[in-house]
Amino acid sequence: MIPTLQPSDNGSNSSNFIRINVDNYVSKEAQLNRNIQSYYLMAKSIVSKVSETDKKKKKLVLVVDDEPLTFQLIDEFLQEAGLNCEVITALSGQKAFDIATSVLPDLIITDWLIPEIDGLELIKKLKSNPVTKDVPIIMATGMIVPNEEVDFVLQSGALDYLRKPLDYAELSARVKAALAAGDSLREIKQQRESIHIKDQFVNFLIDTAPNPIFYQDKWGRFLGCNNKFELLFNKAKEEIIGKHAGEFLSKPIADVMEMHIASPLECGHLQNFKIELARPEGNKYLLFFFVGFGNATVDGVIGSITDITEIVQSSTDSLTRLEICHKKEKEQIASSVEKLQTELDFKHRELAMHLELLIHSRNVKEKLVEAVNKLQPYLTSDGKPKLFSLLKQLKWEINEEVDLNIEKKFDEANTELYSFLEKCCPEITRNEKRLCAYLKMNHCASDVAKITGKSLNSINVGLARLRAKLRLPNTKDLRMYLNEFDLPRVGPVTSANFS
Repeated sequence: MIPTLQPSDNGSNSSNFIRINVDNYVSKEAQLNRNIQSYYLMAKSIVSKVSETDKKKKKLVLVVDDEPLTFQLIDEFLQEAGLNCEVITALSGQKAFDIATSVLPDLIITDWLIPEIDGLELIKKLKSNPVTKDVPIIMATGMIVPNEEVDFVLQSGALDYLRKPLDYAELSARVKAALAAGDSLREIKQQRESIHIKDQFVNFLIDTAPNPIFYQDKWGRFLGCNNKFELLFNKAKEEIIGKHAGEFLSKPIADVMEMHIASPLECGHLQNFKIELARPEGNKYLLFFFVGFGNATVDGVIGSITDITEIVQSSTDSLTRLEICHKKEKEQIASSVEKLQTELDFKHRELAMHLELLIHSRNVKEKLVEAVNKLQPYLTSDGKPKLFSLLKQLKWEINEEVDLNIEKKFDEANTELYSFLEKCCPEITRNEKRLCAYLKMNHCASDVAKITGKSLNSINVGLARLRAKLRLPNTKDLRMYLNEFDLPRVGPVTSANFS
């Protein structure tokens, strides 16, 4: 949490820049609104605490009077009101002062005319004592005094004034309000002490921070900075506090700072920018960070500066080294690609020869089946089963020329071609993708028919369906379309059937 910007109570020097006096930079209207809001919040707190008085621990009430019957009457009133109070008494002003400084009561009710020290002097003495200055005091007297004297009593430090004879309802109401006010004052004191400790701690952290840090209000005026900020711009705090960036910084830095301060003020989020600071010993690269602070509304921004000169220089050097390494790797990759391409061309020629052997094998077996069928009329009843067995074996070998392992390798070798086709046409089938692979190897429809064991008509029908799926015009050759894309050469063929 950002500490409240308040004047220092201990006369701290300029290094405690958070607790600077900013009242000179706040309009009278804004100051009046702030005071009204503070009084409203205190009054609201007191009203809420009046209802809590009965529930809290027992309160100690010191009654000062030279008439003992007053002690009994006040005690009875408090008991009837249901207030959890313990009444202690004093017959003189001096005795009351001694008791108050030793036991510190929660409330003091005193008469005006009492021995040794009268009530008015007792009030002044208690309020001037640091131990008892925050104890609420009610003056209760039967003395007839003009209104000016009553005002004087209140100005001396009394919280309230009652006339005797005491009224039960009035006394109980005033006591409840005074006790609640005392609780509020004690809480405020504790909060102030806590804020003071936090201020000191935050000031210490900021002054010992390794980075330059600064504060600005919503109008861009500097409220404070640490020593690192002074050293960076070679300016003393007296030259910075209460001024805009353009009054002590160079125009490029001031213009950029004023431009970037708007965003944190509007939405409170972090804003950063980089700027180059020209120096005789060499340029500095500074990274500025802004973030808005405040509660319901953003009151200003706090900023931090980081010197990233070494990081920028290191990044430049690293980029140069990476470019050199990239050039070498590119040359090595080009050499490797050329070598792999040579090997791939050799494998392609080898696979093409294998394809021709498969086609030749299929043709030979088909002719053999034809010849065996012609022998059927000349066979005896004992020879026909053997002939049929031979025909069955030949047909099976024709249909299963290449086993499933080769078919799988064929698909794996054409993975990139398949991926490309799936992007162009998500509804393409597996057999249609294989048909494209054959065409990519520069095989015609009749070659594909012999390889797959299908009729030429069925292959042509498949090609027509494929063209429709790829939405190719009649003037566009399918094989040429496939060869226009820079894809790896396809692998070995298979005799897989097309649906």
